[in-house]
Amino acid sequence: MTRCSALSTHATVGDLRLSMVEEFRGWLSQQMEQAKVESNVFHRGTLSLQYKTDRVATDRTRILLFDLECASQFVLADQVIEGHAASALWHQRQAG
Repeated sequence: MTRCSALSTHATVGDLRLSMVEEFRGWLSQQMEQAKVESNVFHRGTLSLQYKTDRVATDRTRILLFDLECASQFVLADQVIEGHAASALWHQRQAG
């Protein structure tokens, strides 16, 4: 199977190299292999992750709430698969 290419882009700073994107690319390749989807029918895929940190007022030096919203679209030769997920994640910063 041909490996998927990956590009990550930040709205402010542009293109970035993120290990998370590489991990997602590997996961997607495994899922395609398990589902027996050949790479030649996979035309393109888009995964969008948006986050906000201002929903709950916190001491931002100690803890943040990330509101996460994710949307995906995968275009195969004969179908389009779309998904959507939303979640919240608390992040506690390490002292130091």
